[in-house]
Amino acid sequence: MNINPSKSNNGLSGVLSIKDLVIPIHIGVTDLERRNPQDISIDLELKFSETPKGCTTDKIEDTFCYKNLCDELNALLKTKEFNLVERLTHDIYNFLEKKMAMLWYYHII
Repeated sequence: MNINPSKSNNGLSGVLSIKDLVIPIHIGVTDLERRNPQDISIDLELKFSETPKGCTTDKIEDTFCYKNLCDELNALLKTKEFNLVERLTHDIYNFLEKKMAMLWYYHII
């Protein structure tokens, strides 16, 4: 997994990119395909609608823990089976939407 913050116009982090988050998933149309997990690589991009407070306060409680997000997503997806990639991406989006709703300064792009 690679974490790549990018810059906004004010020079502070505007986007948190999580690249190549690899999670073993039981996915496939047939039982044979789903029998053994297949590694999938996920890229996430979380955009700040405004600068997070942690950028100026330097306090952990004013930040968003991307490791917890990745761990929770991993735990969720490992417990499921998927026939289609479309359903997998739908579940990932719903998970992120619920997690980001708790954080007033994030939205999903």
